[in-house]
Amino acid sequence: GTSFVRARLAAAQTSTYQHRLGTSFVRAQGLSRCAIAAWMVAFSLVTPAGVLLGTLLTTVSDSAVTGALTSVAAGTFLYVGLIEVAQRELAAAKRVEALCETSCSMALGFTLMSLLAIWV
Repeated sequence: GTSFVRARLAAAQTSTYQHRLGTSFVRAQGLSRCAIAAWMVAFSLVTPAGVLLGTLLTTVSDSAVTGALTSVAAGTFLYVGLIEVAQRELAAAKRVEALCETSCSMALGFTLMSLLAIWV
């Protein structure tokens, strides 16, 4: 059901972060293989633990708790999207056309995700 869909979505998103984290560790100086492996194992356990905790909380709590958790999750995604990604992309746009393309792409992405939220 819903838990399986959540787990698949989380796994798909986390794979991108795992790749970035692994690349950062490989480029880092002074970290042993054991330390890198420990951090990667810890990181890989966070997503399943979060899915499990979220599933447990939504089954035993009322709709107010579920709404609060969903709001925190949505706010986190918006913050990361605006601060981490959009700021870099807008700063990298050197021409007015590139700035317009980036802004329109962001607006389209927010619109599509908002429309998707209606049906999910």
